[in-house]
Formats: sequence, C-alpha cells, structure tokens
Amino acid sequence: MKTFSNSILMASALVASLAFTSCSDFLDREPLSDGTEAITFHNAEQFQQAADALYGPLPQWKNCTGFMDQNLDISGLASSGGTSVPETDGSWNFGDIRTCCILIEKAEEYTTDIDNSDIAASVGTAHFFRAYHHFALLRRYGGVPIIDHRMDLDDEVMYGPRNSRYEVVNFIISDLTRAINLLPEDKNLTDAERGRVGKDAAKALLARVLLYEGTWEKYVPAIGLDLDGDGVSSGAGKQKPEGYYSIDKMFSEAKRLSAEVIDEAESNGTYSLWNECDSLSYYYLFNIDDKGGNICNFKGAGKKTNREFILFTKYDYDLRRGGTNLTHRIITWGGTNISASFGESFLFVTDCLFESVIQEIWLMLKITQNLWDTENLLVSFGIVIIVS
Repeated sequence: MKTFSNSILMASALVASLAFTSCSDFLDREPLSDGTEAITFHNAEQFQQAADALYGPLPQWKNCTGFMDQNLDISGLASSGGTSVPETDGSWNFGDIRTCCILIEKAEEYTTDIDNSDIAASVGTAHFFRAYHHFALLRRYGGVPIIDHRMDLDDEVMYGPRNSRYEVVNFIISDLTRAINLLPEDKNLTDAERGRVGKDAAKALLARVLLYEGTWEKYVPAIGLDLDGDGVSSGAGKQKPEGYYSIDKMFSEAKRLSAEVIDEAESNGTYSLWNECDSLSYYYLFNIDDKGGNICNFKGAGKKTNREFILFTKYDYDLRRGGTNLTHRIITWGGTNISASFGESFLFVTDCLFESVIQEIWLMLKITQNLWDTENLLVSFGIVIIVS
C-alpha cells in the first residue's frame, strides 16, 4: 500500500512538473499572429512591413472632405450664417506619431549605421510621416508638443507646455531633411513599390511646409494680432531655435526643392499629367481601374498609365477597394458653398466661353448616356438647362 501511495505521489509530481514546464516553454509565448515588438524589427523585411503600416492615416476616398478649405470665405457659410467652433477636437492625437517613433528607436537598436543599412528606406519613411503628422497639427493648432520619442504615461511631455510653431517647423524641416537622405530615388521604385514615398515626395512635402510657413510668417503679422502669445497665459510662445530659417530662405528653399522635383519629372518621366483621353482626361482620371473586367475608358488606359501623383493612397481592385461612389454633386453645409463675395470676385464669363463649357458638358452626356449625372454636373456649375 505504501508503494502504491508513493507511486501516486511521484506521478502527481511528474504531471505537475510537466504542466509548469509546458506553460513556460510552450503556452507562455508572444502571439505570432500580431505584429508585436517582440516578434518584429528583427530583419529588413519586418522593418518594411512596419513602414508600410504608416501609410494607413493618409487621406482616403471616405474622408477626403476633411481636407477641403472649410470655414473660409472660399468654402462659404452654413445656412445659419456661419459654422460653429467645437470645444474639443479629435485631431489632437499623437498616436500615429508614436508609431513612427517606435520604428525609429528600433532602428537605432538594430544598427549603428542606418544610412548604409538595409532598413534605410523604412527609417526614412518613418521620418517622413512623423513630419507629415506634425505638419497637420501645425496647420490646425499652430504650436504643439514636439514628439520625438515614444512617450510613457509619466513622460513630462504629456503634461508640459506646447512648443512654439517655430520650434515645430524647425523639427519638421529636420525630419524631412533626414527622410530625403534616407529614401530611394522615386525613379528607381518598381511598379510593385509605387505608392511608397521616395526622395521626391519628401522634397515636395518640405517645399510645401516652407511655402506655407514662409507665407504665414510674412503676412499674418499684418493683421495686428499676437497669435503666438507668451506661451504661458496664451498661445504657444515666440521661441525660435538657433539657426531658424528666415522668410526669404524658406521661399528660396521651397523654390529650389520644387525645381528639383520638376526637373526630375521632365528628365526621367517620373511624373507627368495624365492625358491619355485628350480633353476628357480629367473626367476619366478617377476611374481608371482596369481590373475585374472594368472598361476604364474608351482608350483602354489603365492605372499603370497614371504617373500624375507624387504621394497617393494606393488602392487595388482585388486587395483594397475604395468602396465609395463618385458623384458630381457638391458637398454643402459649410463645406464647399461659395459666398457672394467669392462669386463676385470672378471675371465675367463671356458668351463664347460659356458656350464652349456647355458643349464640353454635353459631350460628357453623349459618352456616359446618363442624363441624371450630367444634369447634376450642370447644376454644380450653376447652369440649369430645360430639356424638352
């Protein structure tokens, strides 16, 4: 009986030992289906996958209205005579910036020579999008906190003051300059890689940042309002970093960078306006997917013929559809209505030009055979035609 008891105790101990061993050796491991840091950032392919994930926040068909010039005279007024300003805004979000910072920090752990490594393009992409998101915040709020590292809940940046707009601009310039140095030439991107950012995209964005900020700094002071404040009781302050660009340098650099992108496009055909369908090219430009039996246009010019965009959101009929119907209707209610003063600012349209516009629109009607769409297009131009 004693021997039997001892056998039971030994068997129980063995089972318990196996249970604990199995938990630590097999069951207690990182999930392999999720891209956690524990299983990512170990090779160039994984860095590229992490960089590809940064494109998600780019504007899409379903949210493109958020990027219009709303709440300005060019956008018109709501029926109540103006649009209201909310007390909160979901755009005050730094999550996408944090994702960029993680990739950059992991790259520094991966190699001490990023410039000559196999992850240079991935790191350049992270610098590009970190600047892209800071620029979006700058346009909306002016000065904002600069996020150059992964923050924890007790990070002082979480509770600190905003950086001045000048410090933010300086940081954006630094990030985009770094991106230009790391990213590949756009002309060397393969068809499969098209849609990823290259040097030209970084140059184009930096040129836009410099033109925007140079214009702001040149003309905004003329309105006589102190929009910077003292950084304590109001605004984000006037602090400028050492070596901060002058207004003239911003304009000259914007011109130089833009010229480099244009010269590249003209020399190598990297970019060009899509003119495959002659005078109807713009009409067909946004519907040239030739997969799935779709007849994209009367010339049969599909997506591969379009080299018009420097930075774009990539869609695919099989892998990622836009899922949004295009329409000729105009978004209203503080979106794209025009005010009287804006309409009156245009020169008078002559009868000859008016007649040519009508002929162009009716040509669209003959091709589409869709009277409803064409009538909507006419109304969007403020033209009403009675068809008997």
